[in-house]
Amino acid sequence: MRGIKNPLFLLAVAAVVLGTTVVVVVMRDEDPDYSTEDIFPEVVHPDPELIPKFKFPDELRTTDLEVNRFIDRFFRICGEGKYSEFKLMYTSQPGQEIPPARFESTFNVLKEARITQLRRLPDLKQFEGPTWLIVAEFDLEKKIAAVNEYAGNVIRLVVGKEGGRLKIRPITRDAVEQIEAHEARMRAAASAAANTSDTPTP
Repeated sequence: MRGIKNPLFLLAVAAVVLGTTVVVVVMRDEDPDYSTEDIFPEVVHPDPELIPKFKFPDELRTTDLEVNRFIDRFFRICGEGKYSEFKLMYTSQPGQEIPPARFESTFNVLKEARITQLRRLPDLKQFEGPTWLIVAEFDLEKKIAAVNEYAGNVIRLVVGKEGGRLKIRPITRDAVEQIEAHEARMRAAASAAANTSDTPTP
């Protein structure tokens, strides 16, 4: 069967035949008349004239190639305004959701984001396995920055596993406190070790 112009007709027929079950059948066609985007369109429509720039310098990349690829893809998805794919990469933790309207409005005012720091965090109970801290500076469009004075702001995010898959999310205050406490202990231990090595042997 070729040249199907109305895929929704197939859904309606399937619904009638199967009652409450709707089955979507996708057939290969050398010259399809519709795409997945036609059936399941994006729920947001960012302004194509306001595409933000994202920078991930080579010198900041980690030796973990999976993390590098994840960040590259996340930046690309954000730059293309693809909310459906953004949701798959962003945290699903309660209270941290970003609704479509907020995603679209952020896209339309963000001018540029650039990573200034990427480092692996200590293994803490709050994290599910290895986790990386991203520190990024961002600039907004001039008309927005002039009103809100947000130009040059800094955001901190973490990349780590959730349910076995890499996700990106804001870093919580609790995690920041744990990291600071851990790093304070490390500095104290290093200082104590240095003082011990400097003590003359009787």
